Amino acid sequence: MTADDVELIDVVLVSLPVEAFRRSQQHHDALLREFALVAADVDADRDPHVDTVPRRLLSLVSELAQQFGRFSVEPSTQLRDAIDNGVVRIDVHFRVPAAAKDAAINLGRLLDEADEYCRRGDLLTLATPSDTLAFRRRYLEEFVRQIDGAPARPWQEQ
Repeated sequence: MTADDVELIDVVLVSLPVEAFRRSQQHHDALLREFALVAADVDADRDPHVDTVPRRLLSLVSELAQQFGRFSVEPSTQLRDAIDNGVVRIDVHFRVPAAAKDAAINLGRLLDEADEYCRRGDLLTLATPSDTLAFRRRYLEEFVRQIDGAPARPWQEQ
């Protein structure tokens, strides 16, 4: 079976709040930029933390982009357009392989670890704000739920 033969599952993020997505993406991008600097600047043999959160997160994000990037091109474009055009809410449709479930779980766990790293003061980037954390968890949870066969749940007014 080739990568093109993988069965795809529909995941729909219903009434996704675009501004919450933008803030979440902005925080995620800032965290990844700083982790990239940390990982590039520190000798892994001399700093016991460098092989933990920064390198694992960067490695996972790279792996996810390679494995699942092609499944998010159109939704990512829709979200960027929604941000640019001031759209308040949007339904976003993904078609992903079942393996995206474990990827979402792993990413959520590692981002939670990254928040602890931030709370310790090891970075300039602050831990994820509570509203953005709730958004991130809900976003990833929808992938897990829907891949398991649950119906899409609309985001509640916030």
